[in-house]
Amino acid sequence: MGDNTLTAGTNCAGIQTLHGTSLTINGSGRLTVKGGIDGAGIGGSSFSASGSITIDGGVITAIGGENGAGIGCDKYGLVGSITINGGVITATGGNNGAGIGGGYKGAGANLSINSGVVTATGGDFAAGIGGGYTGDGGHLYISGCVVTANGGVFGAGVGGGYESNAAGTLTMTGTAISSPILFASSVGDKNEGNRTNGLLFIGEKTDGIFYGSSVSVSENVTIHKGFSLFVPTGKVLTILTGRTLTNNGTVYNCGTINRGGVFGAWVGNEPVSCEGSKNVDVINGRVTNGIRFAASETVNITANKPPQGFLFTNWTAVPSVAFASADSPSTTFKMPTGVELVTVTANFGIDVYNPVISAHNPLKAWVRNGLLHVTGLTVSEPLSVYSAIGIMVYHNIVTATETDIPLKAQGLYFVRSGVSSVKVLFE
Repeated sequence: MGDNTLTAGTNCAGIQTLHGTSLTINGSGRLTVKGGIDGAGIGGSSFSASGSITIDGGVITAIGGENGAGIGCDKYGLVGSITINGGVITATGGNNGAGIGGGYKGAGANLSINSGVVTATGGDFAAGIGGGYTGDGGHLYISGCVVTANGGVFGAGVGGGYESNAAGTLTMTGTAISSPILFASSVGDKNEGNRTNGLLFIGEKTDGIFYGSSVSVSENVTIHKGFSLFVPTGKVLTILTGRTLTNNGTVYNCGTINRGGVFGAWVGNEPVSCEGSKNVDVINGRVTNGIRFAASETVNITANKPPQGFLFTNWTAVPSVAFASADSPSTTFKMPTGVELVTVTANFGIDVYNPVISAHNPLKAWVRNGLLHVTGLTVSEPLSVYSAIGIMVYHNIVTATETDIPLKAQGLYFVRSGVSSVKVLFE
């Protein structure tokens, strides 16, 4: 009960859980926890593994120190299992630290969110939920909750941190009275096979994806302005008693929406009826010439502005369609025959030409006798070399402060290590 604040010193977590131990947080009060430099808000400290963490209730704010996760581990640490069964949770990572998951060079956790409202924000180069700087994504299982996950610069909303090797996995499951709703700046896991129930919104001002035959709103949720949701024919969206869906965006209803009376409340914009409603969903973009299209009719689409440090790469679609130019941010396609809904995605990748760099750039590079010589490196940092068209030609972990890399062809190259970058011409 009441309000409580805990603040840690350097190399310490706000609440520290050692490997092999477990921590359970419950109650109706407020708890604010701040990790010190090289310490998580809740979890492990520098170079240590954290124990298991369970949150059953309360209003919890967890803030990681530099290199630390809001909830999880700090630099080089290992994250134990994390389970959230209720409450209002806000987790913010320090620079290089995930909101929930890994710290600097730490992978994401086995994280289960079964109920509650969770907001996770990663520091620069880290995921909202998942890996810290260079950390892999871990595994996220959600059901019966509302989750918002935003990555920092170069970090996924849900997935890996900057230059991670694995995106991790996302599993969404639910029941007739409990469904997950996820808002994520991006999702690293592209396999939709583990998403059997719930609503997923990826990116800013985007179309939601409806999974399963029936989705239940079991926590208060807001569909923000610029967002939209399509309830397909034969599908059911139910707002449970005592809950409220606030619609500041657009909901197209071709199925059934249970609201009011014995169900929960609907506030804001009324749903748009099925007649004339949209049959094209766009993730990370928008349709610019209508909302519903007949077979063989032309659909015009434009990608959203990519996040800082990223650029547009290409369009993909489910089911597959023939784009006029899949590599152009603005393009068209013909609506296929016999298809109720086409979902198109504007994909973004790291901008190797204009990377975010530190104020002090220690890197220097030149080519002599076919060897690219790079100095100013930091041991244990990743080192990558890209061609002028963005193809990675070299990647390794730095073992010395300078190195030589053989180049096969003349041209312009981009060298990047950590948060620093330099261009070099081989002629």
